[in-house]
Amino acid sequence: MIKKLIILILSAVIAAVCVMIFNTDHEKERASQKLSEQEKRLWNQTIRVYLQKDLQSGTDFYDAGHLLMVPLHYAYSSSDEKLMNEFEEHFRRFQSAAHEELDIRTESKRLSALQYYYLISQYIVLADKSGSDQEHIDDLANYLLDEMEKLWLETPAWQWGRTSFEGGMRQRVLWKLENKKTDRGYYRAFVDEELFAFAIAADLSRHFDNNPVLKDILRINYRVFQQEGRFDRDGRWVFQPGIWSDHPDYLYAGYTKKTHINQIKPIEGIAADSSHFHRFPLWITNFIKAYPKGSEQRQLFLNIRQGLEKQFFDKVLVAPDRQRPYYKLNNFMDGRNGLYRWNYPTIRNNGYGPYELSGTFMMGWWTFLGSDRIKEVYSDVTKQFPLPREAVDLYTGPAATKASSSFAAAANSYDNGFKEILALLASKVR
Repeated sequence: MIKKLIILILSAVIAAVCVMIFNTDHEKERASQKLSEQEKRLWNQTIRVYLQKDLQSGTDFYDAGHLLMVPLHYAYSSSDEKLMNEFEEHFRRFQSAAHEELDIRTESKRLSALQYYYLISQYIVLADKSGSDQEHIDDLANYLLDEMEKLWLETPAWQWGRTSFEGGMRQRVLWKLENKKTDRGYYRAFVDEELFAFAIAADLSRHFDNNPVLKDILRINYRVFQQEGRFDRDGRWVFQPGIWSDHPDYLYAGYTKKTHINQIKPIEGIAADSSHFHRFPLWITNFIKAYPKGSEQRQLFLNIRQGLEKQFFDKVLVAPDRQRPYYKLNNFMDGRNGLYRWNYPTIRNNGYGPYELSGTFMMGWWTFLGSDRIKEVYSDVTKQFPLPREAVDLYTGPAATKASSSFAAAANSYDNGFKEILALLASKVR
């Protein structure tokens, strides 16, 4: 009896010590996330101003979806009440206004709407966990659910080379899965619209755990990634390699200089561009959390995130060197670094040359790969500010945003602290 009592007492003591160690480590982690006074000033002159901005055009909402994602995650992972309240105020203003520019039924407005809706769905997940006003969260969730149900089942889905699918996005996705041969390879490419829809559905499924439409989207999402993703022998992962080879944006990928370009030079089997791919780490993380623990679906996405992290470090990220003492990304996810979008409508007689897609790295989304080494890279990036002018020129590339007067536009954001705070927050997000 005494022996049993001693064992029980020792077990209780060990458990208490473990809890104490866990809480201490947790507090240390939170403390490491806190912003210094100087960093708070940087937040106030950039993120706070942006959160209070009156978003009017589709471009405004599209950009906000990109630029506010890492700050949103930082605010909630650090449990900073003041920063969380700033986001709550932002989304309450959204709820109180009509937004015709976010009409998801209009093809030209759909992608901007989905980009911003993804910011909302991420906010719903994070705010729900933090104990925010439930009525506010439920209203946003119901709004998004209604939008996604219509998009998935009712809104005509455009498609290259044929008339729109009247049965909605679901019909188009199934067509791409079931048609292995099409007139052009990229007709089967899964585009941002679909991938954002999958990710939003994954978020909403955590709020509406028995909704049949969301369950259907997740079931088909798993099929898409199971069928279209590729692991190499070393465990690296890419999505739909070669699918974009004959798309106009990729037709000059065989050139590595912007000179002597006289005909197309596509590369068979080329992977997707690294710029658009910067959303995948967060999408994949969403999918991991949307499926039950121990399920084959969750395990697939865990493997994908690990494989994507390895692909990124082995093939895409280029460390600073003497010639270029700043981080760069190869233009394509398989490590190729040729021209992208040569002669694009907004950049005639020009295009993205080697490393000129690196600017998206500075939005911070690659931090959602979740590894220690990606946090260390972003921490290193923060030490490089103010960036040399050649780095800023490379990161902004030839895009039309150079002419924008917005303080968050690419040409301005490297000098006014916006990209600096994004890199800093990316290094701290947990």
